[in-house]
Amino acid sequence: MASGLPDKLLETLGPDAEAFVNWMESIDTSLRDLRTDVESLRTDVGSLRTDVGSLRTDVEKLKGDVGELRHEVATSRLEMRAEMASFQLAVHKDMSQLRADVKEAMGGLQGPIAALGERIEKTRADLLLWSFVFWIGAVGAIATLAKVLDR
Repeated sequence: MASGLPDKLLETLGPDAEAFVNWMESIDTSLRDLRTDVESLRTDVGSLRTDVGSLRTDVEKLKGDVGELRHEVATSRLEMRAEMASFQLAVHKDMSQLRADVKEAMGGLQGPIAALGERIEKTRADLLLWSFVFWIGAVGAIATLAKVLDR
């Protein structure tokens, strides 16, 4: 409110205008406080806009970093698949060589295994022959002993 207005109103309207003047001064004080609050809010909004701009920059940077990480992961994945395929081929080659070596070793053992089988059969036949000779001799000895004792 203008600086001299309350005094002029009091002079013109008299002592009854004092409540009106007090009300107008309280409105004027409220307006000043409101203007101060609005300015404070404008400052806060400006600060928030700056913060939002900074956050947007950070988000864009993070998006770029995520893109780079995705690319690195995809590249690593392809490299791992290539290494796994190479390893699989090496294992397959080694297994094929092992099978060939086992087959060769088994082929080399066929002769000795057959010879061992023949020796076992010959030994078995010899054991049966000697067993037969033993029992024939034992029966002959018992028969002779029985004849001697019978006389």
